[in-house]
Amino acid sequence: MPSTIPYDPSLALISVVHPDAIKHTQEVTRLQEGVNAAEENLGSLMSSKRSLEMTKAELKNLGIDTHQLDAEMSRLVRDIDAATAKYAQAKVVAAPQIALLRQEIRAKSAKLESPVDQARSTAKTLPLAADTLNVDVQWFAFEKTTQNSGAHARQVASHVAGLIRGVLGADRATAASDAVYAQLRRRTETGDVVGTLVLTISCAHRNASVLAPFALDIDKAIELWNDLFPGRRLDTTDEKKLIACAVNGDVLDAEHRERFSIVSGTTFGSSFIGVVHVQSANDLDEFGSVITNLQSRLGAGNWVSDMGSGRGANAGLANELRNMLSQDGVRFEVTLFTNGEPSSNMGNGEDKRTDVNGMLVNLEQYFKEAGEGKSGVPINYYLKDFDMRTLAELWLIKYSPGFLGSAKFDEN
Repeated sequence: MPSTIPYDPSLALISVVHPDAIKHTQEVTRLQEGVNAAEENLGSLMSSKRSLEMTKAELKNLGIDTHQLDAEMSRLVRDIDAATAKYAQAKVVAAPQIALLRQEIRAKSAKLESPVDQARSTAKTLPLAADTLNVDVQWFAFEKTTQNSGAHARQVASHVAGLIRGVLGADRATAASDAVYAQLRRRTETGDVVGTLVLTISCAHRNASVLAPFALDIDKAIELWNDLFPGRRLDTTDEKKLIACAVNGDVLDAEHRERFSIVSGTTFGSSFIGVVHVQSANDLDEFGSVITNLQSRLGAGNWVSDMGSGRGANAGLANELRNMLSQDGVRFEVTLFTNGEPSSNMGNGEDKRTDVNGMLVNLEQYFKEAGEGKSGVPINYYLKDFDMRTLAELWLIKYSPGFLGSAKFDEN
């Protein structure tokens, strides 16, 4: 059985996880991996196309022939068409299966009363995970002669999903991608947009919420066991059988041993997405070059070393973005999408329109609160497993004090 499972909206701290629900969660992960692989392949090809387009623009400025490059780009476009079809097919096939599995997960978990003794258990915040910060800036030119608003929005949304997925998981990545796609498509259809600048930040936080101490109501736990596994009931009126179970263990091997799990902890992550709809710029090629330089410097990790105070972002990244967007002739609108940000200035999981100063103020606040561990949405759950032997031991420890002194019982 896994010691952790990905976030599922039907679960929370102290929730009982039905054994079948864990199997369904693993199957959802397997199905999503196929969709994710197809989407990542499509995103990689699109990224290559953007890179070649920028190279082509630079070569033209230098007066260098781009005939061979054009031929390679034509082949790349065909590969993108094929990858798009493969991704669409994978998503169409997987989506109904995933939806059905999620319904079954909710149905299984909703019926189970948690045997956690909440009066004796305490949720604590502990630094059990590690801070992981990913920052990306990407420019997407909108070629009206070769692209429609849907294609441009899909390109941006796919890029965002790929960056968010690695930290917040497939569900939140899909939600962020869908929100960006819908908003961007509306914007490109209703106004003049020459390109989209996307700032994407995802962060896994070190602070986890765990039950410490974790106190179990053993009577409720055995009732739960008997409901889940009626063919292998624990009879609390037969102490000899309980002792035999506690000493000898389950006859089944570890792989097939029946057990139920309880959510005993949660890890957290967050994301910040700033979408800048550029309406005009005096020199789009130069604008793209500035962003390329910004990306290379981001790769060096120079601006976010002091994430805990937010000063790293304030001194570097925020100022660079402000200077870039303050160039003469650059007109734009900004929309923010966030997950796991408690600041009242930001809309959690929703889009919010603002200006560049508003975006950068929120960016600095995001770095500060993420570094302090004050923000985040659940991304993984810690599980505590209970099998037949463990429950028998716990019952005997509570109701048969002499059991602990038995030479046959190894307390470890």
